Amino acid sequence: MKKTHIDGKTMESIANRREDIKESHDKLMSDIKNMAEKDMKSGKLTDNSIGFILNSQWESDMALVNGSIRYYNGINQQIKLEQPGTFFSNPSGHLGSPVGMAYGAFIARNEENYLKQIGNYKPVVCLTGDGDAIFGNITSALWSVKHYGLGVIYIIINNGSWAIEWPYFENTTQKYIKNSKDTQFIDIDAPRMDFATIAKGFNVDSYTVKTTDELAIAFQKAIKTAKKGGPSLIDVILPEFKPD
Repeated sequence: MKKTHIDGKTMESIANRREDIKESHDKLMSDIKNMAEKDMKSGKLTDNSIGFILNSQWESDMALVNGSIRYYNGINQQIKLEQPGTFFSNPSGHLGSPVGMAYGAFIARNEENYLKQIGNYKPVVCLTGDGDAIFGNITSALWSVKHYGLGVIYIIINNGSWAIEWPYFENTTQKYIKNSKDTQFIDIDAPRMDFATIAKGFNVDSYTVKTTDELAIAFQKAIKTAKKGGPSLIDVILPEFKPD
């Protein structure tokens, strides 16, 4: 194979570019960490604090199915995934596909142990919004993971709205909706869905959390349950979405 010669000037340019990228990356990581620490100090549940808590307890063999479109980037930036085959998502996650993807991912990643029923499973964490969960028929998913003994942890980001659709509504009807801030078209807060109670109806371990401390405790318990083939649901209660 013919070797390509790179002159000194080009090598210097590459080195400088690499250094610039590293500097930008380090600053981005520092900013992300600072945002999470700020939210953690306040005790408020945000995309940054939720991701920070999950990452603090994350184990390398766990997998993430992220269908929480509204909080997608903030959570993804906080969770450090280092193994291939540990992240799954879908551009149409807001239509409910992640709840089914999660138990498919669990079976695929635990096939040998699952067939032998020997436990020590690799948990799958499914993040989804309340609107997404309704579209994805969360009740069917809960029955399936309980019936078949699948270690899936459903985390519902419950803000009482199908918020991902708001940007589209903002630009309709000559921007009437944007100017009036009329959120009735995305409102699912009357009544607010109680996903923890729904999960209990299927004998699935469930938790309702409203603070960072409550989420940390619930997630720790859910991981232990998932390794044994038991599903859990964590209903993360956030204030109802209101447009800026």
